[in-house]
Amino acid sequence: MKLNKLLPIFLCTIPIAWIIIDLIINDKLEDANVDFTNSIQKPDGSGWDTFFKVISYFYAPEVVPVILVLLFCLPKKKVPGIKLAVYCTTTLYIFSILKMIYSQARPYQRFDVHPKVCEQDFGRPSGHAMGGMVLWSCIYWLFISDLNLTEKNVKANKIFKYSMLILIVALIFTIGMSRVYLGVHSFPQILLGWSYGALFLIFSIAYFDKILQEKIEQAYNSTKKGLHSGVITAVLVAVLTIPMIVYGIRENSKDYGVWYLAIVFKCKEEPKVMNTFYEAQFGASTNIVIVFGMFYGLVALKEVKQEFPKFLKIYKEFLRLIVYIVLIGGTIGVFNFAIPHSETSAWINFFFLQCLPNLIGGFLLILVAPYILNRLNICRENDFLEVELAKSLPSNKVSPVTEYEQAPQNA
Repeated sequence: MKLNKLLPIFLCTIPIAWIIIDLIINDKLEDANVDFTNSIQKPDGSGWDTFFKVISYFYAPEVVPVILVLLFCLPKKKVPGIKLAVYCTTTLYIFSILKMIYSQARPYQRFDVHPKVCEQDFGRPSGHAMGGMVLWSCIYWLFISDLNLTEKNVKANKIFKYSMLILIVALIFTIGMSRVYLGVHSFPQILLGWSYGALFLIFSIAYFDKILQEKIEQAYNSTKKGLHSGVITAVLVAVLTIPMIVYGIRENSKDYGVWYLAIVFKCKEEPKVMNTFYEAQFGASTNIVIVFGMFYGLVALKEVKQEFPKFLKIYKEFLRLIVYIVLIGGTIGVFNFAIPHSETSAWINFFFLQCLPNLIGGFLLILVAPYILNRLNICRENDFLEVELAKSLPSNKVSPVTEYEQAPQNA
């Protein structure tokens, strides 16, 4: 077996070892964390509060979708943006299920720890630690590692890449520590999140990325659209079945009334059942559905014969960005804010108000957005993903998809 095949296996032993150790001595680690958290926290209103709250937003539910949309629509290539969405939503899916399995409260809900922000779901493993590691590592891997500031100055390019790598590593570490400072995670929960994040990254880079590239191209090049859509549907059902089973088994397995009281008294707010503990993690697991919406869009793509400009004027680039944000954000926003969520049934929310908007959003992003941009005369070449995918085909292979004609567009 070659060294490059052994290296990922060896690297996996490190996070796996910590995951096992955490299972054995977690209670002792959690007890020790109380003194550590209290020792680093400063009085409310200090500059450190502001600093760590801002750092925590680098992997916040409100910020991550914006980052994903930006990195999908701004770069010249869209396939890396699809991959980033796959890796990030899969990470969220995994740690949502893990949190339901571990079922461990946040430090302020169990111990004498002051919360500087209030979050009402489970804390083990840390989603910010795991998700932040995957998000920012993938941004470096998919976008920055191949980026050259200049074609001639090789040294400047290396300095830039190493500087960005150091900055991202520091950001990942600081995101994790910000959660400890804010009282919403213990350091063992952070370490566990980093361990799962590292394990996921090693597996993705070493084994899964090539498979994902092939699946993206196969979805576009499929000659049997109905069959391919059926396979995607079957995988989607299987993926959603796992959190459904875990939630069904675990939702009544633990009495966490004391943790509710901690939220009420320490956070000075009445928690909504659907935003807490098992219900919150169950709903969060549906974010992966956006990827399946994107794959449905890939299957439905048609060949584009019209040529588009590679670059646009600045105001048109800004308008493009607005269209993407309004289209996706508006779709998900309607389901989140305009349609009342059930306060008694997590299952209704799961299927109709969480899975459905993510599925529609992913489909719109791939298939519908380019046509809107073209109508508004603010479309550039990479907006039609089929242009990029057609270039990846061998020269002797003809794409089997249906062609359509469009009127010429002025650049």
